[in-house]
Amino acid sequence: ENTVVPNLKDLSNWNRYVDDTFAFIKPGTEKMIQEALNKYHPNIKFTYECEESNNLSFLDVLITKNKEGTLHTSVYRKSTNTDVYMNWYSYAPKSWKIATLKSLVKRAYTISSTEVTLKEELTHLKKVFATTNQYPEKLIQNIITNEQEMNQHPKIREEDKKTEEVQSETITLNLPYAGDKGENIMKKLKKDVSNALNKREDKINLRVIYKAKKLSTRFPIKDKTDMKHLHNVVYHAKCPNKKCKSEYTGQTRCRIGKRTIEHNKTDKKSHLLQHAKKTKHRRVWLKDFKVLGQGYQSDFKRKISESLFIRNLKPDLNVQKDAYKLSLFK
Repeated sequence: ENTVVPNLKDLSNWNRYVDDTFAFIKPGTEKMIQEALNKYHPNIKFTYECEESNNLSFLDVLITKNKEGTLHTSVYRKSTNTDVYMNWYSYAPKSWKIATLKSLVKRAYTISSTEVTLKEELTHLKKVFATTNQYPEKLIQNIITNEQEMNQHPKIREEDKKTEEVQSETITLNLPYAGDKGENIMKKLKKDVSNALNKREDKINLRVIYKAKKLSTRFPIKDKTDMKHLHNVVYHAKCPNKKCKSEYTGQTRCRIGKRTIEHNKTDKKSHLLQHAKKTKHRRVWLKDFKVLGQGYQSDFKRKISESLFIRNLKPDLNVQKDAYKLSLFK
């Protein structure tokens, strides 16, 4: 932008947001400008889209060129857009649902450059949220009316900001969502706290934030990973000889498939490999392994888990009786 763009005479009005750029380019020079930009660095490769029927989308904005040569903007949606948002009756905090609608209404006022496009966008939102997403029509209208007043009287927004600045302290409660009953309890709590704190000179605001639960906490959403590709695990291995009862418990950050090969031939310090050489028993392979634990967030947690399994299983091939000295466990 500092070295190449200023020297491109056929390019003007260069505007960039992260890696998306909007620019005016002289017709017929698109390829030449693309090549000039791409020559700057091998890791920078530009592609481009030209206007079609006087329209060009940039992020979520549709830019339209009028006959007079002026531009006006409106909200842009991809052809794959479904208009499905958080349903009003879904198991989620109402504050999330209201914020979803508020953000889209605010976007309509921010992006729409004419009254016609604004009206079209608001009509679309009313229809989508009232039918597809089952929001109360009165709520939808209230949110639109409030945003309209904010835009007609910008001083209101400034006064709201000043009011927020006056608040000397905000107490935040981070809670798991517990449905309508939980929300009703928090409404009563906020009201009681507010009444109790109104007697103070400094204003304190109670804010409640609900934590979202991942879908994976309810049921598995990914395909089961092949055991040989599991990593960051604690494992247990038995000697393949049926008459031998020797066992070993260990932990590894790498894939269990790789660790198996190490126990089979490459890790000379491996107690499993040393046992096989000493007894002439068959060397261990993947089928002789069992994963005891996985998904540890740190090496420390994984090694503590290994220590607990060693203490519980008492495998004879573990020279170290546990990886960490567990003074809390007798």
